[in-house]
Amino acid sequence: YPVLQTADVLLYAEGPLSSIGVPVGRDQVQHIELMRDIARWFNNRFGETFPEAQPLLTEAARVMSLKDPERKMSKSLGGDHCLFLDDAPEEVERKVKAAVTETATGGTDMPPGVATLFTIITATGEHADAEHFHRAHAEGALTYSQFKPAVARAFSEFFAEFRTKKADLLQDPATIDAILARGAEAARTIAAETIRTVRTRMGMR
Repeated sequence: YPVLQTADVLLYAEGPLSSIGVPVGRDQVQHIELMRDIARWFNNRFGETFPEAQPLLTEAARVMSLKDPERKMSKSLGGDHCLFLDDAPEEVERKVKAAVTETATGGTDMPPGVATLFTIITATGEHADAEHFHRAHAEGALTYSQFKPAVARAFSEFFAEFRTKKADLLQDPATIDAILARGAEAARTIAAETIRTVRTRMGMR
């Protein structure tokens, strides 16, 4: 998988050979390191061709499962383990309300389930709310009856525009097909140029 990931990124890399950012989760950083090693090996042997990628991490580079906060959030674990970007607000509220939240005793220690909810509310940009609930946690006064609805509301509001745009696009399959066709053509053009460059530098016809 990491080698295929490398091919997917380097095949379509274009522009100056400055570092490029690849959006990944924290558990993928080691794959980007391998990608850099492969690009560096090729460049040293055949001449500067590929950029050396850098991991592009968001503030919430790793979000844990709602039902099992010791594991990474993944739809393969089941729908209640994760939040989908197009989940209706009432579905988000149901999932967050049922999320595992071990007893928070206050202070600096934070149970994994509680930390997961803080990761979500912080990632939505609701920093003021996050700080408010952080203070409540530190004081041993965090109440889930207030915290969980705030997390659900922040998530739903953050992705409201996404839900609307997705619903609109699904009503217009022709537009989706046209977007995919344009993207495929652009990708083929970039890939063909990369392959020509690679073959030339390797002395292949």
